[in-house]
Amino acid sequence: MKRTSAHAFALSIMVAGGACAAWSPVGFSVVANDNGDAVAFPGPKDSVYGLNVSAIYGRLDKVYGLCVAGIGMETEEVAGIGVAGICNATESAYEGALLVSGICNYIGKGGQGTEICGIANVAKDFEGLQVACVNWGGGSFSGAQIGAINIAGDAEARCDAACVQIGAFNIADKCRGVQIGAINSARALTGVQIGAANVVSGDFKGVQIGALNFLEGGSAAMLPVLRAAF
Repeated sequence: MKRTSAHAFALSIMVAGGACAAWSPVGFSVVANDNGDAVAFPGPKDSVYGLNVSAIYGRLDKVYGLCVAGIGMETEEVAGIGVAGICNATESAYEGALLVSGICNYIGKGGQGTEICGIANVAKDFEGLQVACVNWGGGSFSGAQIGAINIAGDAEARCDAACVQIGAFNIADKCRGVQIGAINSARALTGVQIGAANVVSGDFKGVQIGALNFLEGGSAAMLPVLRAAF
């Protein structure tokens, strides 16, 4: 009887809090969605400033603190640490966050921090570090990428990518920095390329070190070992 009363009291506190507050110091969910048809506290349009735990999948407006999800977590904004078994997804910019997941981290509208996962990091207008098999920093990218395939910058927007790329295949639009890999490619480069094959298809100021160094429009389209231009 006492246990039943205690459970009823706790449930009433959660319901009341979810109805009158837009934020909570703690959050818990099993599955959450936009309509609120979920086992979740607070609701999917509310925020957590502190600790949030999602057994399967969680959705919140903002999370500032530590967020842990069994499968995935979707938010509008994150500042802190997000850990998910499969995927972290945030739409808006987050500052100084660390996202760690088994498969994928996604940032839709920019951010600052670190993304680490097993398969792919996807971010637009991102500043920070990406570590995964595949890293994609679209729009304006500034930071470092470490992975098998690294892509930085946006050819359509002609954005600068101030970055360091370390991987098997490195691709950048307008790169100001360093590319180290088997194959390095940039539309324009101010910096250094070190690899088996280095390619620059536009403006070039810097050094290429590799077996094959290509520069489109240069006096010598291909040079072995070393090319330098300042």
